[in-house]
Amino acid sequence: MEDSGSESTFISEKCLKLLGLKRKNARFQIKGLQDSTIAMTRGCVEIDLVSLHDPKVKLPVKAYVLEKLTAPLPTEKINETHFSHLKNACLADPKFFISNNIDMILGSDYFFSILLPGQITCSQSNLFAQNSIFGFLISGKLTESLNSNSMLNLHINGTNIDNQLKQFWELEEIPNVKDKLLTSEEQFVETHFQNTYACNSDGCFVVKLPFYKSNSELGDSKPAAISHLLAMERKFKNNPDFEKQYKEFMSEYESLGHMSLVNSRSHTSKDQNFLPHHAVIKPSSTTTKLRVVFDASLAKLQMVRH
Repeated sequence: MEDSGSESTFISEKCLKLLGLKRKNARFQIKGLQDSTIAMTRGCVEIDLVSLHDPKVKLPVKAYVLEKLTAPLPTEKINETHFSHLKNACLADPKFFISNNIDMILGSDYFFSILLPGQITCSQSNLFAQNSIFGFLISGKLTESLNSNSMLNLHINGTNIDNQLKQFWELEEIPNVKDKLLTSEEQFVETHFQNTYACNSDGCFVVKLPFYKSNSELGDSKPAAISHLLAMERKFKNNPDFEKQYKEFMSEYESLGHMSLVNSRSHTSKDQNFLPHHAVIKPSSTTTKLRVVFDASLAKLQMVRH
């Protein structure tokens, strides 16, 4: 549905889930007539609207998510006598006359950009068609056949301010872990944090790396680590500058205490695991030309908890 009176474009929660879209964070109040707050957005999505008649016609839009947009429209099925003059028109919604749920409202942020020259009118009907990139859009009023009690639809629902404030505080309240039934994995994480966290001299919290299961299940990653290192050493022969930048990075990494030399005894220990890495050069970068990528996604290391 198109609504030039709406400042933004909206999509229903049902339509969002049906299309399998991923939302981004966006929460703000929606106000209606008399400045009344009627809803709170549940995020936003970016999608392409495509014409039914020409797949090449696409309109990228940003839509805010609401639980429900309006009541089904039109309120009743429209008699064909009201739009017989539109029988041969290429309509954006060929079934506009059948009452159905509204899954999207295209607001004024996009409405006028889709309009094209051309209208279809009839002196015997109050319905007219406006041309657009998606086909003809139907608008107008009906004075006959529809129930007079259901013709007025403001697309607004009253919200009790007390209930809204209650819902807001419940949403923002930090859940009490003690009142929640934790899974075995969640309980492990909670216990691990309580037993190992500390506060350093900079005021930052430090916690030990958790292993939900024994770190012996990580597997033998040493061959892969050696293979990565040998591959880089072959590149060093053809690119001395690459070798220089890599060694400078690793030296700084060691000086910062992020790594230390492994002695010969611990080198053969079953509890010792290796993190393969490789260097990547990006000449176009204005800051760091070289960065080192640590490959924790290696199949042998999938047990690592990030």
